[in-house]
Amino acid sequence: RYITRRVTLADNQNAEDLIVYLTAYKPAETTINVYYKILNSEDSEDFDDKNYVQMDQTTSTGRNSVTNNLSDFIEYKYEIPPANMTGIDNAVTYTSGLGATFSGYNVFAIKIVMLSTTDVVIPQIRDLRAIALQV
Repeated sequence: RYITRRVTLADNQNAEDLIVYLTAYKPAETTINVYYKILNSEDSEDFDDKNYVQMDQTTSTGRNSVTNNLSDFIEYKYEIPPANMTGIDNAVTYTSGLGATFSGYNVFAIKIVMLSTTDVVIPQIRDLRAIALQV
């Protein structure tokens, strides 16, 4: 697994959506799961106490990487699940451990988990781009 550093947006900047792009070698025997964790500037809880939420892979390329071709990298897109986009203008929302609901965020981190059904074929990632969006 790989966890990015915590990213804090500039002062007075809040994002409402998050998109992650991966260029990856991902044969049929493998899976790459991407997770996000966010914090709103008004949330008093510690960022490290937040849980990661799995993102949806929204790019359907129609194929996986060729198992025996280690240079067959494909770009995949991951987005926040629609069920979590319930704020104004479809902004991401979350509920804190204290029961308060927040819309948008100014701090985020990404976690990537690479899985395989075999020890012989493993996924690889060439690059990662995370884009914090304002709606």
